[in-house]
Amino acid sequence: MIPGHGKILVVRGGAIGDFIVTLPVFAALRRQFPGTHLEVLGYPHIAPLAAAGRLVDTVCSIEARALAGFFARGGGLDERLANYFAGFALIISFLFDPDGIFQENVTRCSKAQFIAGPHRPDEKLNLHATEALLKPLERLTIFDADPVPRLRLVAPASSGQVARLPAAAVKGKIGRRKTGYASCSICTERQSSIF
Repeated sequence: MIPGHGKILVVRGGAIGDFIVTLPVFAALRRQFPGTHLEVLGYPHIAPLAAAGRLVDTVCSIEARALAGFFARGGGLDERLANYFAGFALIISFLFDPDGIFQENVTRCSKAQFIAGPHRPDEKLNLHATEALLKPLERLTIFDADPVPRLRLVAPASSGQVARLPAAAVKGKIGRRKTGYASCSICTERQSSIF
């Protein structure tokens, strides 16, 4: 893929912690392809974090009822969503898709390069969660990505306000058990429902 050409879609489900450990993926893609439109298909109460941190340009909801056909083998595909997926040059999915049904259905309607990433890190590997999620980007020759989740929130210069996080992010916390996820929490002065 040539920087500045086409669009990139990252599909990410999961809870707030899953999304936070995916932030280095967005940052690496933004760094590697600075002029390319970067979009996330995720949960509307979590995914706006990436847009607030200017890691993506657009956020779309994964909760669309019409998306259900993409999770059924040979399912009827919503024409509007088929055209949506067809508009990307690269699609990276971090969804739980053990039988490849979502991938198969997306490739029925899109010529995009499709990269299936892990929905969660493999506990048998000795990798931190962020490193496991960055691994699929090696197919795009991205080898030196920063694995630390960083989210720099910037309020518009004219607003005079502090940048605000979605309420879900304020209370978000990642536990450390066998998953390899690091403990982390995000705080802000005020909560807001602007997303």
